[in-house]
Parts: sequence; structure tokens; C-alpha cells
Amino acid sequence: MCSRLAERLANAGRASESATIIHAWGQVGTQETGTKLRRNIAAYLRPALGALLRRAPAQIRDDLLHSLTEFDEHFARAVVDAACREQFLGSLPILVGLLDTHTSHGGSEKGLPSRVRRLILGYRYERERTRGNAGWPELLDLFRPLAASRS
Repeated sequence: MCSRLAERLANAGRASESATIIHAWGQVGTQETGTKLRRNIAAYLRPALGALLRRAPAQIRDDLLHSLTEFDEHFARAVVDAACREQFLGSLPILVGLLDTHTSHGGSEKGLPSRVRRLILGYRYERERTRGNAGWPELLDLFRPLAASRS
């Protein structure tokens, strides 16, 4: 019910209300709840997270990403996944900043869990790697004389 409500609010252009609902559910997972319940909450809210991050202004997206260290691992992974799928370029500076400032926590220290860090790094690798020759102009300069001599 809450997931559908949050998704409908985001689709209707009421992103701040949707973000409030999602943030509240993210806080539920940080309390003394079982792993299965936390995993189910994260899976249940994935569509709403996608809708919110697709339509939300940058400030709401940034606030949600800055709150990653407050969420449990499963919900943080759902937020990162939605952010990278819906607004990768807008989310990238914040995610890189979180990678640089927050180390993986071993229990007492607040930080990004290692699986969240790996997810961010995986999306970064996938989206930033060069495809074709667009990222290597010096190779074009190197092989252009060879191509000209053959014709």
C-alpha cells in the first residue's frame, strides 16, 4: 500500500511527499528487524524509488543519496540501484563523494556497506568505460596515416 502510494505521489509530481514516505520506510530497516523483513521492504519499495528518482528534483535525489549511511544495506542498495538506473550522471558526484568519505563499516562505525560500495563501483565501471574509439582520440591519430596509405 505505501509503495503504491509513494509511487503514485511521485508520478503525480508530489515528490516531496513520496520522498518522506520512502525515507520513513528506509528508517524501519535500521531498527531491530530481521534480515528477511529488511530485504522485503527494499524489494517492495523498488518501483516507488524508481518513480521518485525519475521525476524528483535534484535536491530530493541528493538528500536521499546523502542519507545512504542511515539506511540498512538492503535499502541502501535499492536506493543506489534506482539512482544509477534513473539519473546516473546527476547521482554520480554524490556517490563518488560517499565512496571517498565513508569506509565500509565493521559494526560500530557508520559508513557504506561493502556490497553498496561494490554496486556503486560496478555501475561506474559499466557506464564510464569507453565504447568504440570515442574515448581514444590518440588511437585515431595513430592509425589515420595507416588508413590513408592503404587507400
